[in-house]
Amino acid sequence: MEENAHGDDVNQSNEKNADALEAGNELVGVVSNENLLELLELAMSSNTTEIVKRARELIELGVYPMVLMSQMATLIMDIIVGT
Repeated sequence: MEENAHGDDVNQSNEKNADALEAGNELVGVVSNENLLELLELAMSSNTTEIVKRARELIELGVYPMVLMSQMATLIMDIIVGT
């Protein structure tokens, strides 16, 4: 029982850290890797309407378009290189 309670504490701590990281990313206009991967998957699906909608949502959240493009290029290069 104690081990399970400790596991719950760790899970809650991880969730708080993830929330804090997401909030920090939004403050500085950085896109999370999860959002970048989602956008890349949409781009690969050729669903232009959804790509534009999702990109606009990110920009409305405070992401700078140039930062978005830079991060997307970095993600693609990381995938190509295998890192």
